[in-house]
Amino acid sequence: MAMTPVARLDDLITWTQPAFGLWIASAEAAHLGTIERTKDGYIAVSASGDVVGMYVSLTSAKHTFPRLAPRHPGLVLLIVAVVVGVAVMAFAITAFEIYLS
Repeated sequence: MAMTPVARLDDLITWTQPAFGLWIASAEAAHLGTIERTKDGYIAVSASGDVVGMYVSLTSAKHTFPRLAPRHPGLVLLIVAVVVGVAVMAFAITAFEIYLS
């Protein structure tokens, strides 16, 4: 039986560096937070503005972000799809009733 590799959560995080000493983390189009270089090390801040921690290296600071990533991003898409589907069906039924009357 063939095994399908599973992506590690930290592999799904995208990092951008808009300025020197500043890194922004995102996953599945969700903002996770930032890392900022200071004179004492690297400070990690979550998307809600909470300080996640202070670290001596950028690598160690980045390793804190997988736990902040959304665990079930597909669930949000499913909910949106269901809501849109119900709205489309309601519109179609209403339009059909108007057409018949």
